[in-house]
Amino acid sequence: MNAKQEKFEDSACTLEWFANDIEHTTSAMLNECAAHIREAAQGHARYEALRCLNPREYTEMWRRNLAGDERFDDMVDELVKANNAKA
Repeated sequence: MNAKQEKFEDSACTLEWFANDIEHTTSAMLNECAAHIREAAQGHARYEALRCLNPREYTEMWRRNLAGDERFDDMVDELVKANNAKA
């Protein structure tokens, strides 16, 4: 996880912590917000990984997807993991 992803995750955990301390309706709302934050964090990480590719690298990923070899999201998620491992 990179620093931005950690901030998203910290916020989601804080929301969940508050959700466990209050009435059920508000708790459900906070847990839903935490899930949305995690989804936004994943989208942000994917965007950042793709943004750093050069046109050839992006085209190669797109071709692999079009050929049916791999799902594009899976390839991007692997790229995110590789980028996080470097950091």
